[in-house]
Amino acid sequence: MDKFKKYRKIRRWLEFASSMIAIIIGSIISSYLGIYNKKLISLDTALNVAIIVAIVFVLNNISIKIVDNWYKKDLDKYKN
Repeated sequence: MDKFKKYRKIRRWLEFASSMIAIIIGSIISSYLGIYNKKLISLDTALNVAIIVAIVFVLNNISIKIVDNWYKKDLDKYKN
């Protein structure tokens, strides 16, 4: 497996893991704040989704930076 395929595979897994973590954390925060999903279309659901999306955005950016740093370090190691 070449380095780019390995990079893409690790990046996808980290993005998936960060998304799952964000859903769990977002649900915990929403329940702590008293925002429950009583109806499918409601303000509570919109706030819950907004919290989850914000957490997903932050965690995905962190995971992408981690994988990019790993890829850059790994590439530099094999160039020299």
